[in-house]
This record gives sequence, C-alpha cells and structure tokens, in this order.
Amino acid sequence: MKCKHLSECRGCPLAEYSYKKQLEIKEKKLEELFNGRVTVTPSPLKFRYRSKAELSVEGNIIGFRKNSREVFELEECLLLSRRANKLIDAAQRIVSKLKSKNLRYFSLRDCLNSKQLQCWFSFWPKIDINKKEIEFIADSLANYCQSLHFVQSYSYASALGKSELIFGKPHVYELLLDKKFYLSPQSFFQSNVKAFELALQEIRKKAYGKVLDVYCGVGTIGLSIADSKHIANVVGIEIMQEQIELANINAKANRIHNVEFFTGKARVVLKKFIQQHRRFDTVIVDPPRAGLDKKTLLRIALLKPSQIIYMACNPESLARDIEEFRRFDFELQSIKGFDFFPQTSHVECLAVLS
Repeated sequence: MKCKHLSECRGCPLAEYSYKKQLEIKEKKLEELFNGRVTVTPSPLKFRYRSKAELSVEGNIIGFRKNSREVFELEECLLLSRRANKLIDAAQRIVSKLKSKNLRYFSLRDCLNSKQLQCWFSFWPKIDINKKEIEFIADSLANYCQSLHFVQSYSYASALGKSELIFGKPHVYELLLDKKFYLSPQSFFQSNVKAFELALQEIRKKAYGKVLDVYCGVGTIGLSIADSKHIANVVGIEIMQEQIELANINAKANRIHNVEFFTGKARVVLKKFIQQHRRFDTVIVDPPRAGLDKKTLLRIALLKPSQIIYMACNPESLARDIEEFRRFDFELQSIKGFDFFPQTSHVECLAVLS
C-alpha cells in the first residue's frame, strides 16, 4: 500500500520499509534501551488497524497537520478502515458548509471487532452552531455511524471535554477476548485492538492472586483477566468518574463479580490502600506516555506486591521507571514488545518485575 500523504503527514515514518524491516528497527531500539534481546510481536494487521482518529479542523478543511503545522485535507488514511475514511469524507462535506468559527476537531472511534462507529465534533470556547445546522449534521451522518456527540472542549488544544449526545446511543461497544466494553468519547482505549488482544493473552498468563489495576480506565485489562482461574479478585483505580461508571457497566455486562473500582488520583488511592494494609499479589500499570510519577511509583513499591506487570506505550519512560523500582529491590524478569503501531516508530512494551 502506498500512502498519498506520506510527504506531508510524516505520521508513518517507517512506511517506506518492509514490515520485517520495521520490526527489526523496533527490536534494535528496545535492545539498545534494555541491554538485551527483546522480541516484538507483529501486529495481525499492518494497515487499517487504528481504532481512533483525531483530526484537526482549520477553516473548511478536516485533516492532519502538515509537519505539525497547517492542516492538509485528508484524502485517505491507510491506518484507518475504509468505513472510517468514508465517515471522514462525509464530515468534510459537512464542515465545508458550516459557519462555525469555534469548531476545532473531528474525532472518531472505530470498533473493529463490533463494527460500530462513534464520532464527535469538538468546539472551543463554546459550541456555536444553530439548530438547523445540527439537524443537517445529524441527517448527513446518520448512515455512517451509530453515535454522534458534540463536545465543548476543555481547552483550545483538546478534543475532549463535556459531551452532548446528538443521535444514537451514548456509548458504543467493542469486543475484546469475547468480552464487551462500552466506550464514550472520553474513554481511553488501545488504538490497535487486534494487537492488544495478543498482549491481554500474555497478561492473563502472568497475572495471579489479588490484582490491582492502576489507571484502569473502563476496566479493559482488569475485566479481561478477572475470570481467569488464577485470579482471586481485581481492584481498579481511575481518576475519571465517568470511566469508573463505565467500568462498572462493563463488569455487569460481562457478568464479572470479583471486581471493585475506585475513583481518584492513583497516588491518593494508593496511599489509602497502604494505610489500610491492603495486600496485592499482582499490580498492573498502564500509565500515560510520561510514565509513573514519583509518588505513584513509590506507593506501588510500598505495597510490596509479588510482581508488577507494566504496559508502556513509551519505552523510555518504562526504562526510567524500571531503574526506580530497582531501588526497592524489584528486578526485571521479562520484557516483550508488541507492535501496536505498524508503519510508525512507536512500539508497546510489556514488562514483568518481581
């Protein structure tokens, strides 16, 4: 496949290489970082794997930013499914006819396993379209997606914020390892569900006993392993109340009862667990790109779990945090790469410390 936007987008810097060569590049990067052999599990899909896209709106154009600056009109993104590209085309026709000065982003969530599509238009500082335009947008997209939201963004640079349902159901759902996960526009979800399922199978093999799932989101990892015969129960921590509500909905939808979710900052909830003398055999973390902040890392170490399973989208942050855990006598037992991001320079890692 040849991308039409390769020179202006630069979102896929490895697209010029064969997929075998891409994996070699990523393995070499990880081996240099972790001073040893690290294999990268290939993605089942090399193209059309992305489950989410966030496109900028500038004037009457929807697209990605050219070299991180001006927006170019997207003709087709080969990382997105054909139906997602058709949805973007429909949104482009809509935007060309709107008078809004505050429309900043058009985003979509493509559930590749359940075949559902969710999209949202993000405005800042306020939603500035009239009732007639809302009806026009809804009518134009009704045949392209199952759920449409308008979002009043938290800031000029954010596509997330307070959402308002325009049509469809408030949540779409995706299937992972035969479990159903309901998602909102705010939900974090891995961008490559086919590759993520491979990582989840690895986590199911490693996790045991009483499990703490830090940064649990809608319960994706915790609920995916909770029914394993090796798991006693799962406790999840997530800062966003809406995502905890969805985690509980997802637990009920999958008839999983040995789970409990807590809302709050990870470091604050962890402090309470230490004060309560709670014990966990396995702690699972899947933090943002920046990795673990110092207090969160310290308090995970003070819980003294038998093992820590660390999923990381940023290998550099993972390497730094592994060194910090060594100060508390945790040692790296295994590390594997998973290619969640074919054609790009990014790679997911799964590390086990004990």
